[in-house]
Amino acid sequence: MNRIARCRVLGLLFASLAWRGLDLVSPAFGKDDAPPRLPVPSADALRAAEKQIREIFLADFTAAKKASEKSALAGKLWSHAENTEEDAVARYALLDAARVMAVEADEYKLAFNVIDSLAAQFEVHELELKTSALVANAKETRAATAQIEYCELIQTTIDAAARDEQFETASKLMALLATSTAKIKDTARRKPFLTRHAELKQLQSHWTAVTKAKAALAKSPDDAAAHATYGRYLCLLAGDWDKGLPHLAQGTDSKLTTVARQDLDQRTTPEEQLGLADAWWALGQSESGGEKQQLLLRANEWYVTAAESLKGLSRTKADQRIDAIAKLYPNAVELQALLRSRRDGSVQLKGIAPPSGKPKPKGGPDVPAFGELDRELIPKLLNARVQVGIKTVGQEVATFPSKSSRLPDAPFAITLISLNSKFVTPDALSKDDFRRMAGLVNLESFFSNGVEIPQTFFDGFVSGNTLNQLSLVNAGASDATIAALSKLPRLKSLDLTDSTVSDASLDRIASYPALEILGVSRTRVTPQGFKRLTITTLKQLRAENLNLKDADLVAIADIAFLEDLNLSDESLTGEGFQSFRGRAPLKRLNLQHARLSNAGAARIAEISTLQTLTLRNIVLDETKLKALCGRIRVESLTFQESTIPEAALTHLTANPALKLLHVEGTKITGAGWKGAKPQLTVTHVNLSKSALDDAGLTQIARVFPNVTNLTLNETALTDAGLKPLRDLTRLEHLALGRTKVTVKGLVELASLSKLNTLVIPGTVPSSEARAALPQCRNVSTYSNSK
Repeated sequence: MNRIARCRVLGLLFASLAWRGLDLVSPAFGKDDAPPRLPVPSADALRAAEKQIREIFLADFTAAKKASEKSALAGKLWSHAENTEEDAVARYALLDAARVMAVEADEYKLAFNVIDSLAAQFEVHELELKTSALVANAKETRAATAQIEYCELIQTTIDAAARDEQFETASKLMALLATSTAKIKDTARRKPFLTRHAELKQLQSHWTAVTKAKAALAKSPDDAAAHATYGRYLCLLAGDWDKGLPHLAQGTDSKLTTVARQDLDQRTTPEEQLGLADAWWALGQSESGGEKQQLLLRANEWYVTAAESLKGLSRTKADQRIDAIAKLYPNAVELQALLRSRRDGSVQLKGIAPPSGKPKPKGGPDVPAFGELDRELIPKLLNARVQVGIKTVGQEVATFPSKSSRLPDAPFAITLISLNSKFVTPDALSKDDFRRMAGLVNLESFFSNGVEIPQTFFDGFVSGNTLNQLSLVNAGASDATIAALSKLPRLKSLDLTDSTVSDASLDRIASYPALEILGVSRTRVTPQGFKRLTITTLKQLRAENLNLKDADLVAIADIAFLEDLNLSDESLTGEGFQSFRGRAPLKRLNLQHARLSNAGAARIAEISTLQTLTLRNIVLDETKLKALCGRIRVESLTFQESTIPEAALTHLTANPALKLLHVEGTKITGAGWKGAKPQLTVTHVNLSKSALDDAGLTQIARVFPNVTNLTLNETALTDAGLKPLRDLTRLEHLALGRTKVTVKGLVELASLSKLNTLVIPGTVPSSEARAALPQCRNVSTYSNSK
């Protein structure tokens, strides 16, 4: 199975992951290393063991009348079970008694933990036990927080049941989720459950057909129609591509079948990978809703895989597709990227081995000394909606447990922790929790966005030799934070945006030998501090809103290996970029809100290594554009929400190396290109949200005759403006979302044989657009909100 096919992105379940704090429902893990589960003891043996337990704990059972007393007894029985190693029958009976008492006490979290322990050691039906526990407590009246947590458990159990295709159980729990959600009085806190229930209903509508398809395959393994039904459900609804691709490949949908077979084959060259990404992208254009999302996410996996090895226009195409998918499904792509970065080895746990000389814990597997803390912390962190990544012994890629996951029996360590203020409340974690997190010895990635991290965490931090990613955005970081950290020999990425760190911290940061990415936007860092980074391995720097002056850029230009720079300061004129000549090999520059001068534009144009230039919210006149474009040789040029005079547009075509031109969110109409010489190298033009009109499009078609990708969303174009596009014989992708174009105008493009992707206004029926342009395999409706 290829690398992409091993990635499970959970389709419609993605919607619930974001609000649950990236609470990923992982497939089972650690199975190869886990000891075999024991059979459930016989009824006679259990009766004898239960009788003995009742006798030993008679006083406790007699006194356990209140919920709190039953909860305490459940904990006591569970503890005894974990310390009963030799007698498997007694251990099972103790765990089962603990489960019953936890259910009676309405301690569903405790009940689930006990059930997880039971399922890890014995061949019990975990889903049935958890469903039984939830149903038994259905009529209880709870405090608001407790009711929300109860609904969360119902929801995660439904997810597990749906994932295991236990549809009858899932349906039963969906009814319970609906009634339990109604008991939540807070509308805002009730809404996520209602949303998730609606998503599950969409899945449920397919379960009967899936069940029939599975039955058909059991009788006739070559039933193509059954393969198609089952494969489409798994891939395009449940998001289980690993399991679903083989079925799609044997289905009746010729397009899906062809691409699925290609996906199952090994795709080793970047060109093959790009071709497969394009194929999934194309299929996604003809779908909508969750099916479209899954197909485009699949395409995104292959685009990302291919992109780093591609060059030229192929790389540009992949990057544009990646950006487009990210705009459509930002949360899903963010999660996908997180999973990918772990899968591809940015989280690696080297050297973890089972400890020697450590006795096996009673009732459990061997764990390393550090593993005890890791195992103990998991439930607390997940309950606080903290994202956690773990690795078992010898495992290269991290997995992400959820509240309903069974932790691996094999030794494991926490390697990733991510806190986001959208999900983690200020009181969710105590100082002691942070102290215990600091004691984890194999952390490789630690992220906090908006969650303040106490200084005690850094004072006790012991993972300095394994950490490679540290992000403390608006997390209370200070100079004391950096001072408390060791040299961090493996740290590659550090983000201190929105903190109080100053130049004093850069001395320590400069000593990190592997650091490549640094973010210090909106901090107390000064230009003097950047001088301390000159001999580092730094490649990317984000330094926005630091009140930099042009003279300060010389310190940044001295950073020897700097390739990517993001700046945003109104004091900059651009004249300081003369410092970059012959110094840092700058390839990408993103400049915002600067007061660019004529000389400054000329200085930027003199940076010979520059490949991509992005100017946002910047006022440009004809003199500045002439100075900038007359000498610059970038392949990608973007002016976003900037002021550009119409008369100056001819200067944008002066660059003979230009391939991508983005002029988004401006007031240009396109008329300024009248009289300009054709620019034959440009293949991608984006004029979305501009004042482009029909007359202006005539000039664009003349000036950029070789364009293959033309994006004109949210402009004033009408049918009359499309006629000049008939001359763009290489046009492959055209976006006309939220324009005044109708089917009548689209007919004018029938001669464009290479046009295969079309974005249409919401007022144009897709069926009519396809009929007008049958060569377009991919027709979609523009849906971005204003």
